[in-house]
Amino acid sequence: MSTYQPAQPARSVADRVRDRLTAGFSAVNTAVKTGCEYHLDHGVILPGWWADDGQAAVHYPDAESAEDSAVDYVDGGSWGEGEEDRATTMWVNVDVWRVAMRVEHVACAWCGVPATSADADGDPACGVHGSPEFEETWPVEVREERVYEDRIRVTVEPVPPACAAGHDHDHDWRAPHEVVGGCEENPGVRGHGGGTIEHSVCSHCGAYRVVDTWAQDPDTGEQGLCSVEYRPADDESRAWVFRDRDAD
Repeated sequence: MSTYQPAQPARSVADRVRDRLTAGFSAVNTAVKTGCEYHLDHGVILPGWWADDGQAAVHYPDAESAEDSAVDYVDGGSWGEGEEDRATTMWVNVDVWRVAMRVEHVACAWCGVPATSADADGDPACGVHGSPEFEETWPVEVREERVYEDRIRVTVEPVPPACAAGHDHDHDWRAPHEVVGGCEENPGVRGHGGGTIEHSVCSHCGAYRVVDTWAQDPDTGEQGLCSVEYRPADDESRAWVFRDRDAD
């Protein structure tokens, strides 16, 4: 579960765009005057990207790409503050999009004919009179829509546990056969789907690390991902640490 301090959407920009489009300014002129982008099919595109994983939609006006907004979204969330909550790799699937605003002309107030044609600037010409001189008689609706929608998976890596005194998080991962098992030629490694699960133990503190090269995203079901899990030391790994120290 994530916790957010959401950034406020750029409503001031959206309001300026809406006001200009409603007043009859072209989409190109409006985009230039408000610092937005113009797209022939979508109209005026507001700055930045929106992102949401189902918890809250957040606007990132400075995001330059879908990936940037997804990463910013995950960085702004809380995915478990303690080591126990962050002992395993997790994936956050974030829906991202941009917002476009464009004018929909309803019907010409001069002649009542629906807008069916446009002049060279993309503004509708009167269906009967064929002249943009009557464009001020067109009632308009400014429509917002999502464009460039995508879903980005962001990996949240686990937090390594604290190591033994004097080592902080500087673990020394090894694979002693007597602790991690498996075959003697490749201790700690077991087949898993199209990949492997690799077990190792820290020679300083006895904590375990398990690397799965065929992990599965529980949200999407996609396989073939790489995950890391940290497990606490047990009596067997601690005994090996002491034996290893004595051997040194």
